[in-house]
Order: sequence, then C-alpha cells, then structure tokens
Amino acid sequence: MLSSARPVQRSMQGFRGLGRRLAFFSTDAKQFPVNKQKFIPQTGTYPLGFSAGGSHCGVKKNGKPDLAVLFSDRPTTASAVFTTNQFCAAPVQFDRQVINDARQANKKTVRAVIVNSGCANAVTGKQGLLDAQEMAKTGDQLVSKLDGKTYTGGTLVMSTGVIGQALPMNKISQGVANIQVGSEHDMWMRAAIAHMTTDTFPKLLSREVTIGQGKVRMAGITKGAGMIHPNMATLLGT
Repeated sequence: MLSSARPVQRSMQGFRGLGRRLAFFSTDAKQFPVNKQKFIPQTGTYPLGFSAGGSHCGVKKNGKPDLAVLFSDRPTTASAVFTTNQFCAAPVQFDRQVINDARQANKKTVRAVIVNSGCANAVTGKQGLLDAQEMAKTGDQLVSKLDGKTYTGGTLVMSTGVIGQALPMNKISQGVANIQVGSEHDMWMRAAIAHMTTDTFPKLLSREVTIGQGKVRMAGITKGAGMIHPNMATLLGT
C-alpha cells in the first residue's frame, strides 16, 4: 500500500522511454473473465511522486507479464506485514532486514519495490538470498538512473510463483534496466497485471480521502487466490 500527502505532483513523463525495450501487453479489462471485469478499475487517483510499470522479462515461459516496478521520487518510510511461517522465502528475509535497519537508524530509505512473478525464490538456500540481494541492487541502479545520481540500499524485492527454482537473474536484471515507469493509470495497471500468477484478474485500487485540512492518496496492488490464510500465507501485496 502506497500513500502520499504531497502538495505538488512531480511529472513522471520524463521517465518514459528510459528503457531500450518495452515488452508490450494489453491492459484492456476485456481480456479477463466477464464476471471479473467489474472489479478492474478503468481510472485511478494515485499517490503524488510515485510511479509504476510492468513488463515481460522472461521469467514466465508463456510470455505473460512477470516484472513490476514501483518507484518513489524521494526516500519513504516503509512498513510491512510478513508471513509467520518459519520457512519464509529469501525475499521475505531480505526485506525484513532492510526495513529493520531503516527503523533502527530512524531513516527514510526505501525508493523502489521490484516484483517478479513466475518464480517465488523460495526454498532456494543461500543462492536465493544472493539473488534477492542482486535483485535489490538492480532496483538501486534503476533509481540511480532515474535520479541521475548514485543511490544504494533503497529497494525492496518480492517474488511469487513456482517454489524450489532459482531466479533467472540475467533476465530480471535486463528487464529492470529496460523497464519504463509512469504515473498514468495504464502504467499502474501494467504493474498489477505483472503481479499475477493464478489470479483471474489484476487487483488494483486507489483512493483520495480528506483527512483534516488535507487530502491523502492511497494505492494498493495485490495478488493471490485464497492465499492470505493462514497468517498471511503466500499473499503478495504492495
């Protein structure tokens, strides 16, 4: 869940075209089951300063979208709810450490979230942790490219899909380097579709609410079919 109470919106149009390739895919709701289309938003009101994007980088062999990026134009305060499973996947272990370190240092650090679908990076041992670290590094490199200056330690990672398989890091690294992001609804929908595995439709919501004298915008993406139980289980949400 992303939220913003920022008074000025920074244009994300300049981030379009940074990637050398963009794996095109449709965001039209009509491609999903008729009885699910009513749950798919056609427009949205998204947090100021945040952008999103999605593409196919090759994790999924069927060619469907499998890589999503969420980006903030400045450091943010991050919080998370994790599964209580004692055998949690490498991305969970990595993200816990990033958030705990930021909390202990009392600093805003997170700038990006990199999400892949098709491979969960679970039950992958030491190599899984190394891959999670490498995946976060590619996110930091993307932030540095968008900012025009070096930024490190500001990326969270999430993976969902088949367990027991190593991430194809060469494909993910290339995909992150080439991805395009933007603040438009279509770009947020691209990110939502790229989260999907067994889902029958993308799950994306955004709202603008008034709190006191100001307005706050919130947006959330999630995936999973009955995966929230028990105790968060394998649900994925940003």
